[in-house]
Amino acid sequence: FAIKIYGAVFTKDDEGVYTIDAAKTKARQAEIRKERIGRGVPVREWMETERAKIIDKDASLAVQQMFASSFYLSAKFLAEFKEFWDLPADWELPEEELGTPMYGARHNIDIGDLPDVHPVIMVEE
Repeated sequence: FAIKIYGAVFTKDDEGVYTIDAAKTKARQAEIRKERIGRGVPVREWMETERAKIIDKDASLAVQQMFASSFYLSAKFLAEFKEFWDLPADWELPEEELGTPMYGARHNIDIGDLPDVHPVIMVEE
C-alpha cells in the first residue's frame, strides 16, 4: 500500500530497516496524481454512464438482489432512487425477475431447515 497508494519510494537495508526517499516519493506522488486525473471522468458523464447501467440492469446479481430487496421493503427508497437517477416511471427491479430465491425481503427460512445444519441446544446444569 505504501508504494501503490501513497507512492512511497524507499530502500531496505540488510537489517530490514526501511528508509524513505522524500524527494523521489514526492515526485512519484505527483505522477500518481497526474495518472488519476487522466483517468478521471466528469461527474455528469459518469452519472450518464451509471444511469444507462441502471436502466439496463447491468450489475452483478448480488447488487441487483440488494436493490430489489430494498425496493420491495421501501417504496419511498424506490421512489427516491428513481427520482435521483431520472429513471422512467415504469422502471422496476422485482425480486422475481432475478430468478434466484432471496431471503430477507419476501422469503425467510428457519436455519434448521437448511441442509447440514444441526442446531445445538445449550442447557444449564
